Amino acid sequence: MNNKRQQERKLKSLDRAYSALMRHKRRNSGEEWSSGYEDRFGRWIPTGKDRKIIKNYHFPTDSYPNLYDLLCKTLPHCVKYEKADGDMVSWVERELAKSEFKLGDERGLEVLKSKIISE
Repeated sequence: MNNKRQQERKLKSLDRAYSALMRHKRRNSGEEWSSGYEDRFGRWIPTGKDRKIIKNYHFPTDSYPNLYDLLCKTLPHCVKYEKADGDMVSWVERELAKSEFKLGDERGLEVLKSKIISE
């Protein structure tokens, strides 16, 4: 019974890690943008969940007006956004690198899930 719960937690963690990697890929390719606006000085300010995640970073300056935009595209930010486990994200990256599947292939996600189930 306990093993079943542990397996379910790992599968949920895998889904979050995979989602974080997909979000990172989409944001860096320009397919997805974080929500936000430009203030009157041309600095980009995020809103919503992105804003809550970066609340402890210093404010963009005139020299770096897109600081928050760049920050919202990083993998650590996407991991926090999806509430994923960093170790699981690293594991997914390693396993995908070893396999013939790329990030975004449905078959690749199924193979990762089967590895967790077979443990």
